[in-house]
Amino acid sequence: MLYECPNPDLNDNLSMDWFVISAKKYQLNGKSIEELCEYNAEVAAQLNRTQISQTWKILMQMFNTNVRNATLSGSGNVNSITVGTITDFNDKSDPNNPSRHASGSTGRHLSGGKPIDQFNTNDTSGNEDESDLSDIIEDNKPNSPTTSLDEDDEVLNPMNFMSISDSDSHSHSVLSSRAPPNPVWPFTGLVAEMLHFYASQGDVQTSVSILIVLGDKMKTSIDVSIQQQWYQSYIDLLSRYELWSVANKVIRLCPHPYINTMNQSSTTIYTTCGVCRKALNSKVSWLCERCRTAPSNCSICHVAVTGLYVWCQGCAHGGHLQHIQEWLANNTLCPAGCGHHCEYT
Repeated sequence: MLYECPNPDLNDNLSMDWFVISAKKYQLNGKSIEELCEYNAEVAAQLNRTQISQTWKILMQMFNTNVRNATLSGSGNVNSITVGTITDFNDKSDPNNPSRHASGSTGRHLSGGKPIDQFNTNDTSGNEDESDLSDIIEDNKPNSPTTSLDEDDEVLNPMNFMSISDSDSHSHSVLSSRAPPNPVWPFTGLVAEMLHFYASQGDVQTSVSILIVLGDKMKTSIDVSIQQQWYQSYIDLLSRYELWSVANKVIRLCPHPYINTMNQSSTTIYTTCGVCRKALNSKVSWLCERCRTAPSNCSICHVAVTGLYVWCQGCAHGGHLQHIQEWLANNTLCPAGCGHHCEYT
């Protein structure tokens, strides 16, 4: 009795259709990193793989060369400070505007005192109310030290604080400083941790695809042996689902010689033993080292085949070419009696 799962969503989760569709639709080269990440994010979104889609979008922002160049150029803007015209205060003094720092005894006291009344010399008939108010202020004012300046001193003379030449007194100066560029955030370490996470979850397709898209940016961030294991695992999965063209493309785009030379070597298909199914890759091809039998015997006449040997890759049974042709003319099952529908191409 076959058990049927009542929840169709569970069957969808166990399905590997997303793997096959992603392998066929992913773009791994031929465009910029931003374009490849954006396209692959859309492919993952169509398959309802939200986390993978967000991963591609984040990578698109991390390695977006346009944004990074704009940031670096913007951080180097010139910060200018304009220094206004500095004039000689002595030359620009206005005789019509009396200075409160004029030389003389009048106004030379920095603290309140009766000499300040000398400013009102023009108005000798002062109001008694104002005089009374002045007396009240003077009586209530706290005592403070009185500072007297000599006649030869200049109060708050700018020359005491800054000395400039005549040629620079009427000129403008611009102080320019270029801000250092913003430090580049090391994305590679974070991306390497992310690839390890996906590989640990069994999703080597995402790890290998990101490695190929990023190219040299991630070539040295992960150990070479680990990268080769990811590539080999992904290629084996592609071969299991008969995605030969995709597997060949992954092999060709891999930067490691151990992987990208796999499709350049000769292909050897070993015959297998019809009893124990072990590949006959030893020096003696007519004898199985495991079960000590001679798998090269013809399944029809039971004689060792010394010429052309035809065998079925499904059940590993075969025999003489002429005997197999005569058998298949009237039968479809294996002549060895295993019940397999043999196919010879």
